[in-house]
Amino acid sequence: MKGDAGGVAEQLRRFRLSAGLSQEELAARSGLSVRAIGNLERGHSRWPYPATLNRLADALKLGDEVRAEFIGAAGRRLALAGASLRFLGDESHRSDGWRLVPRQLPAPVRGFTGRDAELAALTSLMSRAGGSSPAGIVILVISGTAGVGKTALAIHWAHQAARYFPDGQLYLNLRGFAPSRAPVMAAEALRHLLQALAFPAERIPAELPAQAALYRSLLADKRMLIMLDNVRNTAHVEQLLPASPGSLVLITSRNQLTGLAATHGATELTLDVLSACDARELLAYRLGIDRVRAEPDATTEIISRCARLPLALAVLSARAAARPTFPLRSLAAELRHETNRLDVLDGGDQGANVRTAFSWSGRQLGARAAEMFRLLGLHPGPELTVSAGASVVGCSLARAHQALTELARAHLVTEHLPGRYSCHDLLRDYAAEQALATSTQAARRAAILRLVEHYLHSSAGADRVLHPSRQPIALAAPQPGVTVDEFASISQALTWFHAEHEVLIAVGALASRSGLCLQARQLAWTMSGPLHIKLRRTAAAESEVRA
Repeated sequence: MKGDAGGVAEQLRRFRLSAGLSQEELAARSGLSVRAIGNLERGHSRWPYPATLNRLADALKLGDEVRAEFIGAAGRRLALAGASLRFLGDESHRSDGWRLVPRQLPAPVRGFTGRDAELAALTSLMSRAGGSSPAGIVILVISGTAGVGKTALAIHWAHQAARYFPDGQLYLNLRGFAPSRAPVMAAEALRHLLQALAFPAERIPAELPAQAALYRSLLADKRMLIMLDNVRNTAHVEQLLPASPGSLVLITSRNQLTGLAATHGATELTLDVLSACDARELLAYRLGIDRVRAEPDATTEIISRCARLPLALAVLSARAAARPTFPLRSLAAELRHETNRLDVLDGGDQGANVRTAFSWSGRQLGARAAEMFRLLGLHPGPELTVSAGASVVGCSLARAHQALTELARAHLVTEHLPGRYSCHDLLRDYAAEQALATSTQAARRAAILRLVEHYLHSSAGADRVLHPSRQPIALAAPQPGVTVDEFASISQALTWFHAEHEVLIAVGALASRSGLCLQARQLAWTMSGPLHIKLRRTAAAESEVRA
């Protein structure tokens, strides 16, 4: 074999026919497309990858000697040109005949720790979708709130998965949430990608549909990993998706990309904050394990005050590393004050500023969702329902549900149970800052009053269902805009009290701090009956255990 197109074509066709296989059957065995095998047998692919020939040799079950002859000539010819170069057989779009295989992935984040479950999940999703022998395009989306480490995880995993994609890896930051630069739209993105695929810039079509068609053509029969970072929405990337089997698209976004799943079969992985163990490992890597072990309580407090958010932990650890003689307890103390916590987590530039990172997400919200988010900063937590959200804003249940759904899609709140929403403490601090900056004291006080009255009147109603013979407490009519939960059974009332117990305690404290002392006392009274029921049930359960 001489290593030219005729030799490869002739031998491949002879081996396939000897094995009694059609082109379709060989394609299924090798994981290549029928078109790729047809091009090889017709001599159109002049210098195929050795990896491609290895896959064909495996599928054809060639013996060692025959296999070496089949693959060796192409490998020797490519070695003369350099291991990272390959010949572009399509004369219609090559310039000088040779190009580098694109390896555009950014370097992995230094000190990447944890995320074992998420890395395993991505690999499993790729495998289940046919990533190691793809039958179709695979689209994986990593979504999550600002600063949670989506890009770091994606890059780390992409380097691990790169070996499955010998035709190269493309990377493009689409700047969907950049603070000062416009997003990279489809036409600009396609020009970057086409040039990365060695298509001459002067020959790129001017029209977007033609650019997209050319991009899909160049990726046909390729096995490439394409990472699209910081995507705003589905429309932002639809023109950048290959159409042929064999490639994988890895996307990161602060928004849920439900449309991409519905229309293109994408699989989404929602990234949460770090586990306490992974957060401690991150601090140990950045500060040294001895320093972390020396102050375990301060370390635990730092992790909690930073809400286990990777960006916050990275900024705080950078401050601590710059002050190696400072005890960690001094940094923990700085984080205790809610009013300046986000100031402490300002690393001095946009990429290392937790407040700025949150602001990029907030700018994408509609007016109703933005108002809901700001006023949620007045809610004492730990979670709220749609009716509580409607009360704090003073809107209908339908509008509150729409706003909370938008916030959940933007990962500014999490719907961890149906109809129950929460956000971590740093997001709550940021929301409270926004409420303070954009609303008057009177408006904030009115929102707090509506919130307190929502829980007070709902709690009183649940108490009446549980204790119908008890003299009801006399309450003033709720303020306009207050939504009151209603209960049709003892079971519903008990379920509500159980779900809202921690919230009711926090709201009582908020009422006292806000000068709503009468409402605070009334709320405590409405809770006393259900508390007695809970105590009796707990005592009965303990008696049964002892018996």
